[in-house]
Amino acid sequence: MTGGVFDSDGRLVADLLSYMTMEERLGQLRILELGSVDRDAAGNLRAETLDLVRAGRVAGVTRVRDLDEARLLQETAVEQSRFGVPLVLSLEQSAADIPQSHLLQASWQPGLVYEYGRALALQAIGNGASLAVLPPEATRDSSDIGRHSPERVALLKREILDALGRGLEGGGTDGVLTLRKIDPDAAARLVPSVMLGAIDAPRSARPGASVPPRRWLYITDAFTSGRPVSNASEIDRSVREVLTAKARMGLLRDPYRRLAPTEGNTAASAARLSRTRERIDQAAMILLANEDRILPLTRDDEDILVIGTHAGASAVCNRALSAFGIAHRSVSGLAMRPEGETMRDEAMSPDGLAIGMACDAAGRARTVLFAVDDGDCDRVPGAPAYVLKGPAQTLLRALARDHNRIIMVAATRRPVMLGDLTKRVAAHLLAWSHSAEPAWEARLGEILTGQVPPSGRLPFNVPAAGESPAVPASHGLTYGSVRYHAIEVEWTGTRLLASVTIVNSGDEAAAATVQLYVQPPAKQSAQARLRAFRTVMLTPGSRETVNFELGLTQLGQQGDDGRWHAEPGTYRIAIGASSSRILSRDIDLPAAVIRAMAAGLPIDLATARRA
Repeated sequence: MTGGVFDSDGRLVADLLSYMTMEERLGQLRILELGSVDRDAAGNLRAETLDLVRAGRVAGVTRVRDLDEARLLQETAVEQSRFGVPLVLSLEQSAADIPQSHLLQASWQPGLVYEYGRALALQAIGNGASLAVLPPEATRDSSDIGRHSPERVALLKREILDALGRGLEGGGTDGVLTLRKIDPDAAARLVPSVMLGAIDAPRSARPGASVPPRRWLYITDAFTSGRPVSNASEIDRSVREVLTAKARMGLLRDPYRRLAPTEGNTAASAARLSRTRERIDQAAMILLANEDRILPLTRDDEDILVIGTHAGASAVCNRALSAFGIAHRSVSGLAMRPEGETMRDEAMSPDGLAIGMACDAAGRARTVLFAVDDGDCDRVPGAPAYVLKGPAQTLLRALARDHNRIIMVAATRRPVMLGDLTKRVAAHLLAWSHSAEPAWEARLGEILTGQVPPSGRLPFNVPAAGESPAVPASHGLTYGSVRYHAIEVEWTGTRLLASVTIVNSGDEAAAATVQLYVQPPAKQSAQARLRAFRTVMLTPGSRETVNFELGLTQLGQQGDDGRWHAEPGTYRIAIGASSSRILSRDIDLPAAVIRAMAAGLPIDLATARRA
């Protein structure tokens, strides 16, 4: 584009680069993350920190306390530095506001993630921030989860990440800054025109600083390999990208454009973000098992006993049931801790008397709700899963000997592997880590009582002993009784149209996550991969036809040239509730059809086959 502010900004960027010293250029590759070392005892910014800004050695600052501190930093940069290059600023935001990547994926609802990203952006802008700052956990999986995330559902991660980026952009944020190391491919999908990625640089002391060495974060553009710049040409290119991004944000024309509270900086903005976060938390809850449809609980259910090894998880379940009028009793499954002991997460030795009392109470109850949290579990090395610690496992074994209506609620950061006890637990709800907030308890109560059907699905494999998954990615149950019927695959002239009819013949509402998998010709790939999905809410007795359009991007693979390629042959199109519960149809696509799809030209399938 030529003319107007774009040419003006380009000339300004070129002029700034030509006059900057190497130290000043390097300053445009540094993000300062404020911490306690940057403030004095009264909470004010130290002189050494402001001197760094004044010397042009900082491109942006994160974890800014409030708008007053943001204005001070920007005024120092604009009015007291040699070139007056403004800072990109992000006000401090609670990491608790941002779910981890696997939690976002477990919702299987890009539309909901989009709404969340937009709410996050509106709050950031309302508070005066130029950038929304995401922790790495929001955009990439931990190593153990990544290792068990199968390629067949890789589309899920891409769709969720795209939705988050579109939401942030749709909310009007100037950019997204992901602190610490990032996956360049993932970062490139988050607002690519203004995305700034950050990578760790070696820790070193700041000249003249009276505080200990601290971490610098270098800014690079999103398409680099994730390594620090090292030579002059790389530095110039990276600095040009940073200055251009600041120009696109409008900071070079109006450095104070975000430093005034807007109507978004209200209780309504915080409430909007809180509501969308609660909806994601609920949508991510996964019903892993539900034998004999023991869930949901109703007011007609009698003799419900809540047993928990820790006060936290069982207390949450008690309050969740009470809020919906579900009568129940509660006992502690393990003995009370010795007086004065505060190490809540340390494993307790099984107490035979306490376990015996719990089993005796369970014998008089029709249904047992067994609640566990992180303190009851040990991590499985190298796997995204927990196993029950000795005390909790001993209690569950004792309960399972004489009881066949056990509902396990796992308020944990990872799924809990039950091993040989799996078939002794009638229902298993993964509610993820709980909070003591009434809103979270209410969302859990809605799931347990059927006010809202569970809709979460696993985004990764939960391993068993050996390599085979105990629970595969895409698994998750709902209420109601959803059946898949009449899968059809037809050629429309330019694309494939795949459809399936789903029916809820049960008495409860259901959330059907309809998943479409494509298995291309064997010489290209032997494994069916997720190519589309959609969550559909079904009332009792309702039916719906779900349609998917498939073009070259769904049937083929993207090459190094950025173009999509597919091979002629027989494709298997499968639709179902998970990768293991599917209906399928085969369709033969000759080379002439593949070429026509690539060119976007209509073609008659029967004619192409005869040719």
